[in-house]
Amino acid sequence: MKNAPLYQYLVLVALVSVGTVVAYRSMQSHWLVLRDAEARYTAGDHAGAIPGYRAFLHKRPDHRRAWMHLIDCLEETGQTAEATALYHDRLTRYPGDFWLHVEVGGIHARHREFSAAVTAYRAALALKPDDRDTRIYLARSLTALGRHDEAIREYRILLGEVP
Repeated sequence: MKNAPLYQYLVLVALVSVGTVVAYRSMQSHWLVLRDAEARYTAGDHAGAIPGYRAFLHKRPDHRRAWMHLIDCLEETGQTAEATALYHDRLTRYPGDFWLHVEVGGIHARHREFSAAVTAYRAALALKPDDRDTRIYLARSLTALGRHDEAIREYRILLGEVP
């Protein structure tokens, strides 16, 4: 058989190609899991997205958006204690993350825990003092607590009346 070495070479190339594709897909399967979780999240299937986010974060624990969406899904499905615990865990790990502080404030405000919301919004503003939306959230939380003088001061800062 004159073409035997060529045939063996082609078989070897085909096997290497298949092995490469299989290895690549298995290494990247967590991204497919994330894509599925994101699709469920976008469709409003928060309960269905939770397992995918958990599986993905097991492989990629540093993925911020997946954490935020997981926490949002937990809150949307009534698992607020776990959502709040995860937010606080993330804050312990990333205390300089402005958006985490804002999100923690938001979850507290939605649950009418305005003192905790004020603390979170103040921490966010310590990182980014010119953020208008966060200052408004802070003023609203202060108003809900009956701390009107402090709320007025925050609004005056927004208007540029207080340095």
